[in-house]
Amino acid sequence: MRLHTNKGFLLYLNLLILGIFSLLTFSGALKVDAATATDDDYTSAINGAPQGLNLDDIFVPGTFKGNVSTVIDVNNAYVTDTDAVRLTYAKDQLGAIWSTDSNYFDLTKDQTMSMWMYFGGTKNPGDGMAFVLQNDDNGTGAISTFTSKNIWGQTVKTPTGGETLGVWAADMDGGLKDTEKFATTAIQKSWALEFDTYINDSDNYQAAGNGSAFDVQIANAGQHIAANYPGNASSYYTATKNYDFMGVIKGYINYMNHGGLISNVGLTNGSWHHLTMNWNATSKVMSYKFDDINSDGSENPDALSNSFTIDTDVFKSSDGRVRWGFTGATGSKYENNLVIFESIPDLVNATVKPSIYDETQDREIADGDAVIAKDNLKVSYNLDYQSGRRDWKNIVAQIKLPGIAPDPDKPQTEIENIDYDDTATIKYADGNVENFSIEGMTENEVQHALAETLSSTNQNATIEFTGQAIDVNRDTDIASETSNFSSTNFITHVKTPNFTIQSDKGISIGILSGSKQSIKAGEDANLIGMILYAGGNVGNTNSSFKVNTVLNGVERDGFQMDDNDETGVFKINIPSNELKPGVNTLDIYVTDKVGTKSNVVTATITVTGYLSFKEVSDKVSFNPIHYIGESDIVGRNNDWKLSVNDARNAGSQWKVMASSTVLTSGNNNLQGGLVYNDGNSIRSIVNNPVMIASYTDKVDGDEVKDIISDWDEDKGILLRTSSNEKAGTYTGTINWDLYDSI
Repeated sequence: MRLHTNKGFLLYLNLLILGIFSLLTFSGALKVDAATATDDDYTSAINGAPQGLNLDDIFVPGTFKGNVSTVIDVNNAYVTDTDAVRLTYAKDQLGAIWSTDSNYFDLTKDQTMSMWMYFGGTKNPGDGMAFVLQNDDNGTGAISTFTSKNIWGQTVKTPTGGETLGVWAADMDGGLKDTEKFATTAIQKSWALEFDTYINDSDNYQAAGNGSAFDVQIANAGQHIAANYPGNASSYYTATKNYDFMGVIKGYINYMNHGGLISNVGLTNGSWHHLTMNWNATSKVMSYKFDDINSDGSENPDALSNSFTIDTDVFKSSDGRVRWGFTGATGSKYENNLVIFESIPDLVNATVKPSIYDETQDREIADGDAVIAKDNLKVSYNLDYQSGRRDWKNIVAQIKLPGIAPDPDKPQTEIENIDYDDTATIKYADGNVENFSIEGMTENEVQHALAETLSSTNQNATIEFTGQAIDVNRDTDIASETSNFSSTNFITHVKTPNFTIQSDKGISIGILSGSKQSIKAGEDANLIGMILYAGGNVGNTNSSFKVNTVLNGVERDGFQMDDNDETGVFKINIPSNELKPGVNTLDIYVTDKVGTKSNVVTATITVTGYLSFKEVSDKVSFNPIHYIGESDIVGRNNDWKLSVNDARNAGSQWKVMASSTVLTSGNNNLQGGLVYNDGNSIRSIVNNPVMIASYTDKVDGDEVKDIISDWDEDKGILLRTSSNEKAGTYTGTINWDLYDSI
């Protein structure tokens, strides 16, 4: 029996052709424009800047010659005590700003940082900026540098901007074909996330030594966000360009390998853009979301996101601590590059959790839930200080309470649907209680400065507002509302759940048995529920109600209750073939003949004794190929994960079959392809399913088998290339099939 099929993921193959070189030299020095940042675009950026943090003792400017970056005060009518990092503001500039020694990024801990970024609104922008983690020996002096000889034969190191953004390698020597040596001109022992506003796509001999080819392979990506290791040769491709038809005179240009790419991002639209970055120290994944927060603090459902698994060995840090900061560059085209921070790694680690509690029904309200008219409600915001190098002080809560919605009888008019009490309360972890008045508030907006600082000795504060849902004459939807919590060292945005206030005709249900159950694979799940309240309609019988269920997010067919059963009691059977291995969630609600919907109750059904994939990599890759022209077998990178979990009894058997598609790069097909080496023979798996693993269980219950760990470096699935491959980034799909027998 075939249990799991077509688990696909992307393969990356990096091919780089290196040829002979012609000698080109660079003798230019970085030009620092003395222009001031008083242009209209800069003024617009500052006037519209959001609230941010004070950056005292957080950053120091890069110590290389010609650095233009600095920290500036932001003064406008909407913010207080806000600083911004200004990286560039005129033509031919290069800037970097780095964290202080005490403000390090700790790779051994989960980290979150958020910020607002401004890339200008000029018609001809360039070149962008980059967030950088680095452990370069030059410390705060780290910057992209081109090494050349002056007329006296002396070695000169020149900070280089343009497409480097101040962090990538400097492609200023058209005669250099050694990718390893080329990579040494970048910031070393580093990882960077670039925000590229200018496409460098010159792909000819004239581009050699001009630093203008990094984006050739993603020329259609437009302004983009991408990541990689600036100091590693694997981040670049060296291409040969001929001056003449015979190829006697050659030059060399370098393309960049754009990892974690987000294409066609509107960076230079004259708006502030919000960025949130999350570092998972366990998985070593850096996730980033761009434009995830709107200017009013609300969430943007159309945020752009991606992630990058970072090899932390690249930093060569003995304690997991690295320096972090931003670099930026301009050339003949320029822009204002500014960054305002809301949270900084490990400065203050805190969360705010909003909640709505129905005190009448004695339950918490989740997204999409309903309360009944005249229910007593409590809206809370729980502030939790978790850790950090500083206390969370001078906290200002800017709260938008939920409850305002259009009047059902006059949709153009909004009314308040929750009657809040005049006094709110803050309860601190140290036992202190703070009361403050909200009497006379307008538009349900409240601003209040907390009296106490949160710290390791006073970790929590809960702000509570109490009130009552009004007696609506029809169901009223209450939208989620966004609130902002700001201070000099941490800012965050949260939103309340959306919910419905139902007119008082409601139905209330509960689960009598089976709300949390564990069953074996192949068994049905059975539950018993009961209608606790039916809106006071004495004419209702069992058959007046329909029981509806949603299993794992999928609506199932409902059924009418039976008048022959006990009054108000309903029974639910979930066949085994509808249940998935592991945890299943069943939401239950009841409706009457006119469509009145009850509250939703949730049951958890755990299925044990199953066979499934435990872990499968979404993306895998092979070692990069820097030279082609002969057949080869290429090994895997360290991003392969494939394991099977068999929760059946000892003696159970399974096997895994694998097949792949043809690897392609544009219109080119890889002449070789994926093969499987079992130690005795090598077989192609291109459109050819091959058994790559089989196993017989040794124990009852869960037993996980890691398939990849059983393969030596030269065994398992490998990549075969021919002597006439073409350069490119090749992708394809592997299909894994798991069978419950051998």
